[in-house]
Amino acid sequence: MRQILWVIIIVSICYQCATVGSLGGGPRDERAPQLDTLYSTPNMLTNFTVQDITLAFDEWIKLENVFTQIVISPPIEPLPEFKIQKKSVVIEFEEGTELRENATYTINFGEAVKDLTESNPAEDLRFVFSTGDFIDSLTVSGTVRDLMEGEAVEDALVMLYDNLADSVVRTERPFYFARTDESGSYQIQNVRADTFKVFVLKEDIGNYLYDSDLEFIGFPDSLLVLDTQSVQNYDFIIFQEEPDLFLQRTDTTAYGLANLIFNKKPRDLDFQYEAIFDELYFNYESDSLRLWYDITDSVGQFIVRQDTLMSDTLILTSARRAAFLASASLGLLTPKSSIRQNPVRPLALTFQRPLATIDSTLINVYADTTKTPANARHEIDTTNIRNLRVRVAWQEMIPYEVVILPNAITDIYGIRNQDTIQQAVTVQSSEDFGSLILTVTDLDSTQQYVVKVGTSGAPPIGEFVVSDVSEWQQTFTAIPTGKYEVEIVSDHNRNGRWDTGSYQLRTKAEPIFSQTLEQLRPSWDLEAEVKLQTPNE
Repeated sequence: MRQILWVIIIVSICYQCATVGSLGGGPRDERAPQLDTLYSTPNMLTNFTVQDITLAFDEWIKLENVFTQIVISPPIEPLPEFKIQKKSVVIEFEEGTELRENATYTINFGEAVKDLTESNPAEDLRFVFSTGDFIDSLTVSGTVRDLMEGEAVEDALVMLYDNLADSVVRTERPFYFARTDESGSYQIQNVRADTFKVFVLKEDIGNYLYDSDLEFIGFPDSLLVLDTQSVQNYDFIIFQEEPDLFLQRTDTTAYGLANLIFNKKPRDLDFQYEAIFDELYFNYESDSLRLWYDITDSVGQFIVRQDTLMSDTLILTSARRAAFLASASLGLLTPKSSIRQNPVRPLALTFQRPLATIDSTLINVYADTTKTPANARHEIDTTNIRNLRVRVAWQEMIPYEVVILPNAITDIYGIRNQDTIQQAVTVQSSEDFGSLILTVTDLDSTQQYVVKVGTSGAPPIGEFVVSDVSEWQQTFTAIPTGKYEVEIVSDHNRNGRWDTGSYQLRTKAEPIFSQTLEQLRPSWDLEAEVKLQTPNE
C-alpha cells in the first residue's frame, strides 16, 4: 500500500511540473546572434598570415546564401570555405591561398549568419584583417541609380582598381568592391590612401568582369584619389552600352518582300544595289527593315551596311515573279468592320504593299445612312506609301462609308484592287478628346533637346528637336484622354536622338528627364508647364 501511495505522489508531481509552462507562451525571440569575442579570432588583426578564422556566437546559428551575402574585399582566390561548427562560423582557407602584401581585407557577412530558431540575422557582422602593419581606414560611399527610371539599383558592384588601365574592368577582379543594398547605397570600408580607377557594374554572370553588352555600367570622369579624408561620397548613374548592330535573320519567302530582322532598331544604314531593280522601297518597323523590291532579271544583289561594323549581302531573284504577278491581289492589310475616327484627323487606310498611283474618281465617301456624298481628298502618304489618306470634314457621331471601286489603287508592282473595298467609319465625338498646351522651361539656350510626348504603351503623339531656346511651347489638339508623359533628352551631340554612353570612348549616356502630367480629361484644355531639371550625369 505504501508503494502505491508513493507512485501516486510521484505521478502527481511530474504532472504539475509538466503543466507549469505553456508550449505556445512567451514573446518571439527577436534578438540577433551576438559575437562571443572570448572564443573568436580577434578582429582587426595586423600582419595576418593564412590561418583558419573562428567567429563564435552566444547561440546556435546557421549560414544562408553564402555566395550572395558574404562579400570579401579585395577578393580572395580560391574563395575560402565557410563552415558551421557548433555555435561558430569557421573560415577555412584553401591550401596555397596567397594574400596581397600590405592589404587590408574585409569580410562582410551581410545577412548570411542567422540564429537557428527565428532566423534573426547577425547585425553589421564584419571581420577585418591586414597583411601589413596597420588597418586601412578610408571609406568610399554613395548611391547607384538607373538612368532610364532614376530608381535605386540593388546588387550593383562598385569596384576600385589599383591597376589604372582602361582594360582592367574586362580582365581583372577589383582590388576593393561593395554591393549596393535595396536603397542603392554602398559603402567600401578600410580602403588605403591611393589612386584608383572606379567602375560600377550590374552584371549577369557574377565574375566581376565587364564581358557582356547586356550588363549595366557606370564610371566617373576621372580617377579617384584618396588621401587623408576619411569618407568620400560618389553617386553613380548606370546604363547599357549600345550593342553592335547585326542581322539576326532574313525572310525572303514572299517574292517582292525581304524582311530583315536585326538585334535592335536599325539606324544609319547605307544601301548599295544594282540598277536592275525596277522598284525599291524601304520601311523601318521596330527592329526590322522591310525591303519591297521588283526585279525582272534573274538575280540582283542588295548590300546593307552600317559604317564598318556590319555588312550583309542579299541575293534576290525573279524566279517567282511571274507566279506572284499571276496570283497576287491588292486589298487592305487588316480589314476592320468599322474604324473609330478622330474628328480632326485624316483617315489612314493601310494596304498590303506600297502604292504607286490612285484614281480619285473611283474613290467615294458617303455620309450617314442616306449615302450622301462627302467632299473628300485622297492621297498616298509620303511617310508610309502603303497608306491611303482620306481627308474629310468629318461630322461628329455620323457614320461614314469609304467605297474604293475596282482598279482605283495600283501598287508598285502594277497590281490593282480587283474587288470593291468598303470600309465603315464611325466619327468619334470631340468630347472624347482634349487639348494639351505644353510649355517646357529652364532649357539651356546653348543646348539641343529631343522632346517626346505620349502615353504609356502607345506611340508618341509628338517628337520634336528643340535647340537654342530657353523656353518651348507646343499645342496638341483633339488628342485622346489619359495621362501623358513628357520625356526630354539632353541631345549633347545634336543628332536628334538619345544616345547611350561608351566606356571605350569615355562618354556618358545622354541624360533623360521625364515628368508625368496631370490627367487629360474629356473636353478639357490642359495647360502644363514642365521645368527641366538637370539630372546627374
